[in-house]
Amino acid sequence: MFREHFERNFLFWGILLTFFFLSTSPVLPLPEELSSPEQGVLCNLNEQICYDKYGPSIAFTEMFLGEDAGKSLLGRLRNRAAEEIFGYRVDLSSHIYFLKMEETCFRNGEGDRELTEILFGKDAGERINSKITPEKESLWKWQETIYYNEDKGVPGDPENYTLRFLSDGSIKIKADCNNAGGIFTVRGNRLEIVITHSTLAWCLSQSLYDKFLKDLSEVKAFDIEGSYLYLDLGDNSAVMKFKR
Repeated sequence: MFREHFERNFLFWGILLTFFFLSTSPVLPLPEELSSPEQGVLCNLNEQICYDKYGPSIAFTEMFLGEDAGKSLLGRLRNRAAEEIFGYRVDLSSHIYFLKMEETCFRNGEGDRELTEILFGKDAGERINSKITPEKESLWKWQETIYYNEDKGVPGDPENYTLRFLSDGSIKIKADCNNAGGIFTVRGNRLEIVITHSTLAWCLSQSLYDKFLKDLSEVKAFDIEGSYLYLDLGDNSAVMKFKR
């Protein structure tokens, strides 16, 4: 009986202590210059500016840092262009920024789950590990496109058809004798590429530059397996294969 009593008490206290240590496990601290007074808000204490997911917020700055800080931010915003204030990328400090369309915060060039969850919510934070991390991805060279009608597109030289994802959410593209660029958006394994500009050089007749750019603009999702990147055009139409 004593043994059974001892075992029950030992199990009880073991469970209790385990719960205690798990519930009090340390949370990684915010960067020294940032604070989060409530969910959805990050404040730069050095710059005296608070941000929500849309950019710098006069209302939150005044609420959490005081009336003087709110007035100061209002004055600074009046002297800045609208595209700078409400642009695609918002800098929170010298090494921390977020991309609005991706709903992702970056610290030292890498997706930061803690900051992302604070600003955009738990679901956005959980997507961090499945994202293409822009600054870590090297040059992707097109190998082939397999169309579901059993057709194929194969470049003569993969070096002439490349992608490079950049940390500011932009993308650099080499399409044979032309160079192009645009922006990309990642949500989980969903990927959208918007080509905003391209040179218009006249390539050789066997060039696939126009087909290459057209297919990139129709990408819907991606997957990475080892050294290979697969871009799915959706609607069971085609898959583009790249190698780094």
